Formats: sequence, C-alpha cells, structure tokens
Amino acid sequence: MQNAGAQGCGRFVAAILLTGVNLRPAIISVSPLLPVIQSDLGLTAGAAGLLTSLPVLLLALSSPAALLLAAWNIESPRVIAWSLIGLAGGIAIRSQSLSPDYGVGALWVGTVVIGLSIGIANATLPGLVRQMPQPARSVGTAVLSFALCLGGVLAAGVTEPLRTLMEGQWALAFSVWVLPAALCALCWWRLPGAIPVAATQDNASQSQFTVPRFSLSLWCHPLSLSLCANPGMQSLLSHSTAAWLPTILVGRGMGDVSAGAVLSVAMGAQLITSLGGVWLAGRSDTQRVPIIAMYLLALIGFAGLVDGDMGWTWWYAVLLGLGQGGTFSIGLLMIVLRSPNSAITLQLAVMSQLFGYTIASIGPWLLGVLRDYFGSWAFASGFVLIATALGMAAAWHASGHRQFSS
Repeated sequence: MQNAGAQGCGRFVAAILLTGVNLRPAIISVSPLLPVIQSDLGLTAGAAGLLTSLPVLLLALSSPAALLLAAWNIESPRVIAWSLIGLAGGIAIRSQSLSPDYGVGALWVGTVVIGLSIGIANATLPGLVRQMPQPARSVGTAVLSFALCLGGVLAAGVTEPLRTLMEGQWALAFSVWVLPAALCALCWWRLPGAIPVAATQDNASQSQFTVPRFSLSLWCHPLSLSLCANPGMQSLLSHSTAAWLPTILVGRGMGDVSAGAVLSVAMGAQLITSLGGVWLAGRSDTQRVPIIAMYLLALIGFAGLVDGDMGWTWWYAVLLGLGQGGTFSIGLLMIVLRSPNSAITLQLAVMSQLFGYTIASIGPWLLGVLRDYFGSWAFASGFVLIATALGMAAAWHASGHRQFSS
C-alpha cells in the first residue's frame, strides 16, 4: 500500500511539473515580442502594457471558479485538464493575430481565454499539493514553483529565435505552445480523481478535499490579507519585469535577441531559488529572513539592469532571478504552511490569486502609462523600490510561525 501511495504521489508530482511548465509561456512569450507587436499593430505603450496586464487580471478574476467547481464535486484533475484544453485553444486563437480575417481581435480574444484558463488551474494546484502526505507537500511545492519558473525560462529564451525562424511571423511563434498544453491536459484526464493521502489527523480517510462554507472571518483575517498582499506585490514585480525588461534593455542599446536572453537568464536563475528557497525557508520556524533577503536581491538586480553599468548586465540578471524565484517559492510555501487542511489551502490560494493578481495586473499597465508620461524609464527603479517595500512589509507579517485553526 505504501509503495502504491508513493507511486501515486509520484504520478501527481510529475503531472504538477508538466502543468507548471505550461502555465507561464503563454504569458511570458509576449514580452520578448512586445516591441514588434507594438510596431506591427500600432499599439501605444499603454495598450501594450494592458496586453501584458490583462492575463494577470484574468488570473485573479477567474480564481473563484476553482472554488465553485470544487463545490460541484468536479474532480480537481478534471478541472485542470479542462483548463489546459482552454489554454491550448486560447493560444491557437492568438496565433491568428496577423491574419487579415481576425487581426488584433484574435490577439485580445486569445489573451482573454488564456488568462481565464490559467487562472482556474493556478488556483486549483495548491489544494492538490496540500492534500498530499506530509513529506510530499514540500516536494510538490518546490516542483510547482520550479516548473512555473522553468516555463518562463523556456518562453523568454526561445520566443524571439522562433520568430526569426518563422520569418518574422511572431503570431505563429505563439502556436508552438499549443501541443504541450494539449498533451498535459491528456495526462491529467488519465489520472485518478483522488490523490494518495497520508493517514493524518486532518484527512485520515478523505480521497478528495471538501470545500467549507464561505468564511468571512478567514477572508478578513489579518494573516489572510498579508498572505494575499505578499504574492500580490511579488507578482506585480515579477510580471512588470517580464513584460518590460526586454524593452528597457533595447532602449539602452541592446539587441532584441540579447534582451530576450537577459530575461531568460534572469528566469533561469529563478530555478535555483524556486527549489532552494523552499529548502531554506523550511529550516526555521519562520520564513522572515530568507524572504526579505530575496526581495532585496531582486531589488538590487532590477536597479542594476535599469540604471547600472551595462557591463554587469548578466550578473544583475542573475541577482534579479534569484530574488524573484525565492520570493515566489517561499510565498507559495507559506500558504501551505499556514493552512491546517487542503480545504483552507484552496480558499487561501483563491484569495491570494484573486486579490494578489488583481494588484499584480496593475504593474505592467501602469509602467506603460508612466513610460508614455515621462518619456523614459528613469522612474522605474523608484517604482520597484516602493513595490518592494510594500511586499517586504506583507511578507514579514505572513511569515510568522502560526497557522489558521481548522
């Protein structure tokens, strides 16, 4: 039985890995192509910022659907499978953006479908991780954060070369991600409905988590609010960077391919702390020191890329990536650690995604608007400094050694 349970958990961890890899390329792949998309479609910086902010906002708005689907007793693997099918469809629609029949409409419609699909899958996954036996939870959390970062690395690194390979047809470069999403959906569809669980106090015999009634006290608790604000500011910083960093670097004289490569290096560095951050944070009762250190690393890296010596660009990119990977993975771990059972984990995941990504969606759009207003990127480091300070304050409160009552 133990071997069967371990094998079952292994299958779910593998599925989580594949899913995480698929949940970021559809968003991140826009960033390296943003200058050419603006040029071809005549978008202002504000409209381009909205193009990168909209999926993040939809991640937030679609997250309550995960609670609703769970309340309808739809198995979580099925929810994720359908989400990935929607993701593949959204990518396929967006790949028609240069078509004379659909044009810019396909770009916006595809973006909407992508954001809604990713949002539901994103909110459902942490509850699956929390449902696993205790030793597998940290592994599942680390694998999920690692996979999300890996997907971003792949998208940042291969999107511009794919556009070049396809003779400048940037919309076709999006279509590459349809097949991986469809194959991942098939994997989830073939998985059993129940995760092997350990015989613990909170789930001694359950095969799938139940959703408690809406708890106003949970949604208004100061700890819940800090668990929302922390990923909100972390995501604002991460998505703003992913959206505009290549454009900022091109403005400083770097080539398109090199600018995309810098973003890829930063996201590659995230892989280190997406795994190492969970290990580091798990070595103490609180996560305060490691998460504050990660915020500071990311701030130094971004400021260096925007205002520092170009000769240090690659080192600054590494610092940025290490910091952002660590803040993301530790923030995800804190949601699991603060929860006594998988049902509360689901509610906290929905809360953090609903409020957090709503906050985050403002970042890329606001940066674009401010760029139009100031006419340069001189304000960017100050913007990131303020967001970092707010994120650190929320993280400090959320990282204490405590847990919600079940």
